[in-house]
Amino acid sequence: MARQLAARERFYGAAWPGGEQAAVETIVTDGAAAYRLKSGQVSSFPLAELPASIRQATGLSFKLDRAGRRAYYRLDAAFLSLIAEPAKGTVIQLVVHENFHGFVQGDNWPEVSRLLAAGSRRVQPYPIVAEPRAYRSALTERLLAALTTPDPARRTRLLAEAAGLYQGWKTRFPEEARLSRWTDIIEGTATYFETRVGLMTQGADGNTSVLATYLPQHLPPAQPDLTTEAYRLGALAGLLLDQEGDPLQWKRRVMAGMTPLELLLGSRTPKETAPSAAALGEAQAAADRLNAALAPQLEPVLTHLRAGAPLLVLNGPLQGSFSPQGFYQAAAFPDYTLIPLVRGTVQTEGGPVTVENAVWLERKGELSLTFVVQPEWVSTQGGKLVVTHPGLSRPLEVTRETDAQGRTLYRAR
Repeated sequence: MARQLAARERFYGAAWPGGEQAAVETIVTDGAAAYRLKSGQVSSFPLAELPASIRQATGLSFKLDRAGRRAYYRLDAAFLSLIAEPAKGTVIQLVVHENFHGFVQGDNWPEVSRLLAAGSRRVQPYPIVAEPRAYRSALTERLLAALTTPDPARRTRLLAEAAGLYQGWKTRFPEEARLSRWTDIIEGTATYFETRVGLMTQGADGNTSVLATYLPQHLPPAQPDLTTEAYRLGALAGLLLDQEGDPLQWKRRVMAGMTPLELLLGSRTPKETAPSAAALGEAQAAADRLNAALAPQLEPVLTHLRAGAPLLVLNGPLQGSFSPQGFYQAAAFPDYTLIPLVRGTVQTEGGPVTVENAVWLERKGELSLTFVVQPEWVSTQGGKLVVTHPGLSRPLEVTRETDAQGRTLYRAR
């Protein structure tokens, strides 16, 4: 890892203005030992000096200390055993990607932060609708083909078609265009950065034939998901913008709040294009599969919300990373982002609590985890009110209160 990170760090500044800020001291641990990786050198690191969130985490977790210019990553044996050997390089990509988020973007892009405050965020409407997914999928295909073709005339035609698809998507689905701007910038540029640095490290930057082989293997997999699409589209648009000339200028405009897609396609003469019938059919089948997978998790929660069910609120920060299965918004409850969690750990006053296989109801501006509570999960034990949620690692002592809408809240301390 040290050698691979050191090889990449040489190109951080060339890949992005200020990108060298991502070349921080990185601490990695599997829970049994810890190592410091700095400038390609490896040294041991005391386990006792690891943040509690990393010591107590499982699977893959990370913590970025901006003030101390340190990044902590936990990759325990159980997690690593699930990754095939050829894919272990994706761990290096993760470090590059997350360090870019934390130390290059951070709080340094104020215009992008304002987008988040204005409601652009990681979320898509539920249930999933196929047509906008078909537009973004077809757009991705055109950008990838334009980036990897050696024929300038074909590249021009593909980009005109991409501009038509982009304009069609924005016109037909303006709410998606509004919601996705923040993610298209933040995740798109982080994926661009990790991809461009990887190409530079291999000496393959700008090589069309290498791009055709490299990109399908190293970009995140295609999924019918507004958020996931942002990773691929931002990386492809950024690499194409590099070919347009004056790459420093487009990056400054992105940092000022423009999406890579808008910069690449917004002023280009579009060729009116729509997804093919086959593409629409594929998008519909993918959306149906995803809706079928989400329904057993989201529909019971929505049913309980409609019935006015009480909520469990866990105050405290998330420890390390968490494992979401997407970010969704139901029209009936626009104040909530519904996040199906595989696993997440919260540091409460009473100690860490792990939540598994539950739907987190995220509310803008709230630093807490909120879940629907069914009546049978609440009991009195030893004169104290306790919630025993099936996804919780332990029962929680709670207090009872009522919110402004009259809904009962059980708050764990």
